[in-house]
Amino acid sequence: MKILRIDDFFSNTRLFNQHAKTRKINVFLLKKIPILFFANWLFIKRTKILKGWAPFPEISPKKLLEISNLLQKFDCSATLAITATFLDENSKFIPFFEKYPEQSKIIKDGVRKKIFHIANHGLTHCVVNKKKYLPKLFSSNRKYHREFYNWIPYSIKEDHIIKSNKLLEKYFNIKIDTFVPPGNVWCKDTEEILIKEGIKIILTDKKNINSNKQELKVINYDMISIHTKDIVEGSKEYFSNLLKENDYKVKSFSEFCKINNINS
Repeated sequence: MKILRIDDFFSNTRLFNQHAKTRKINVFLLKKIPILFFANWLFIKRTKILKGWAPFPEISPKKLLEISNLLQKFDCSATLAITATFLDENSKFIPFFEKYPEQSKIIKDGVRKKIFHIANHGLTHCVVNKKKYLPKLFSSNRKYHREFYNWIPYSIKEDHIIKSNKLLEKYFNIKIDTFVPPGNVWCKDTEEILIKEGIKIILTDKKNINSNKQELKVINYDMISIHTKDIVEGSKEYFSNLLKENDYKVKSFSEFCKINNINS
């Protein structure tokens, strides 16, 4: 049995995280560079053939409803990693349920039906300072689309986790106990704040990593992780095929935790 995690609901990365596709140039250093030396210049990084991430549309209410219906039909479930605010080009923090009210209502209904499990995916998914999250003219801004680096001041990380949890808990009327670090980046400070806020579980794609905090459990196994981008830009049958490939054995997060003796 596996859990299904879908990242990046409502974050601004879909618009502003603009960079070209990369390639590795050294097997040992694992360094990545753009496919072409000029690939990150101006509009070139947004062209279909070279685009590494943004821009792409937010998942539509229609598509989200299709996903909800498919999960319900096959008795499956998904963890949705939601970024609590959309940070616009003017550094305005817009709560997700105000920016995307229709999608939010569908998710809320799915939570009530136990189809969706909600995880905190940060307040902004990005570095706010000096608008570094906005696209650059001649380079990538990808590194600024992670929120919890160790060099980010403790007070900012604490503020973001507290505010994002409050927004998610108030709207969905549930206790948030799961955290998905944006870009799989977090640090010891982040863990301390998560514990204070009642977060018990970190979901990540990083392998061979764990927390030295007994109060936190890191889950990086038996998990299918995708992004809203995969659904939006994938084929019409992308999501149904994903469930089929996994024999529809994508069960609820609570059931997964129970089987694996994880306190959630």
